[in-house]
Amino acid sequence: MSRTSSSRRSLRKPATKKATAATTEQTASDTAEHAQANEPTPDDTRAQTPTVPTWPEAIEAMNRLAVLLEERGEVADAVLWYAKAAVAGDLAAAYNLGLLYRDLGETEAAGQWLSHAATAGDIDAAYALGALLLQQGDRSAAERWLTVAMSAGDPDALNAMGVLRRERDDTPAAENCFRRAAEMGSSSGAYNLAMLLRESSRPADNAQARSWLLTAADGGDPDAAYSAAISARSGGDTEAAEKYFGIAAEAGSLKAAHTLGRLRHDRGDLGAAERWYRVAAEGGHVNAMNNLGVFYGDLGDAQQAEHWYLRAIEAGHQPAVYNLGVLLEQQNKLSRAAEWYQRAAETGNSDSAYNLGVLLRDKGRTGEAEPWFRQAATVGDNDAAYNLAVLLAEREEYSEAQIWFQQAAIAGDAESAEQLAVLLERQGNAAQAQEWRNRDMLGEQGSGPVTLSTLLNAEPSSATAWMPEPAKPEVSELEVPQSEALQSEAAQLEVPEPQASEPDPSKQQPSVTELSSRTA
Repeated sequence: MSRTSSSRRSLRKPATKKATAATTEQTASDTAEHAQANEPTPDDTRAQTPTVPTWPEAIEAMNRLAVLLEERGEVADAVLWYAKAAVAGDLAAAYNLGLLYRDLGETEAAGQWLSHAATAGDIDAAYALGALLLQQGDRSAAERWLTVAMSAGDPDALNAMGVLRRERDDTPAAENCFRRAAEMGSSSGAYNLAMLLRESSRPADNAQARSWLLTAADGGDPDAAYSAAISARSGGDTEAAEKYFGIAAEAGSLKAAHTLGRLRHDRGDLGAAERWYRVAAEGGHVNAMNNLGVFYGDLGDAQQAEHWYLRAIEAGHQPAVYNLGVLLEQQNKLSRAAEWYQRAAETGNSDSAYNLGVLLRDKGRTGEAEPWFRQAATVGDNDAAYNLAVLLAEREEYSEAQIWFQQAAIAGDAESAEQLAVLLERQGNAAQAQEWRNRDMLGEQGSGPVTLSTLLNAEPSSATAWMPEPAKPEVSELEVPQSEALQSEAAQLEVPEPQASEPDPSKQQPSVTELSSRTA
């Protein structure tokens, strides 16, 4: 769906009311009289009388004071001075007060003040009122005020009217409104025009769509810039991609800020990477919170890493639960690590199930470790399959152990193939055993196979002593946005918000590296 401008909300226009200017003749006359009246004489010791501001100037001062108070966060005082100026007849103050009430969620009061200013002829207020009514679902009243603003040449109103026309499937009228808005410099209009033209089957329209998209992107539209960046990256133009990610990020796109952080991180520019990760994370981008945890973990700042993992977890990011477990295990805080691994494993995270199994096995709690190895092995984790098979063989449950060794061996695990061969030899299947040994295994070689023949002849209590210590697990890799295509859907129509992030159309899940820990 098309959308309206996202930059208008920050507008706080100062009062434009001025005292009526005097004519040249009046000014000259007044100046001469003033000079004569104030020409000093030896016996004239009277103090100069200060200039008293005119009433319009006083009203303007009220509005300017309110703007400053609002910028400082003193909202109650800002409301008071806006109201004083508005009641005294200042339309700019009424408009600003309407916007402030809208920002505070008091839509009824916002509508009253915007209506007051719009009825008196304030075009900006007419647009803002139309956008507010549109957000409230009153399309009839919204269209009336948007028409007023559009007739006065307001490009944002033209863009909003294009949205309404498009919702009614009146494509020609929508295109006309978007085009007029774009030609007047509206980046939102250019973006919406580009989205509309992209739906056309005519090659000329597709070429125009790209041109308008770049116009919108160069004009600072965050969605257009992000789309242009994705398109450039897909085409291999990394320089252009980074340029447009930067434009989108500067314009308030959290997903662009996150991606820019990733690009800077890959380049080794840690200062810029931290900056953009933080911009995105502090703005609520959940993946950025997780990856900022990864970033600080790589730097050895465990406190900051844990802080951001917890922030991501609170926001519902499941991979961060696993990452926090890894971070705590790296600090040898094994009890806490196990708690977080279990929490992640209970949601189906196989890496967490595997790591939890390793921790429990290392504590000698093999009975508790087994179901976690089994959970991970069932979904294809071959290290877990190998470890599960070892535990089963320790209990002399060779038939099931053979099944899990075979699963890992088929996937290319050489150690599992060796242990499977030992079991087959024990059963008298020497030919099959040799076949497994001769296979061209593709998996990573471990620290050396633990021979099952030794295991079978040993005391059960000493079986776990042959399991090599696992390497420290690694945190998940940084994510890469999954969507490489331009986003064809525009954001939802809404009352303009400053630096508000649009919904991310591509849900991005971070990839998790394979654990390097391996047990026998």
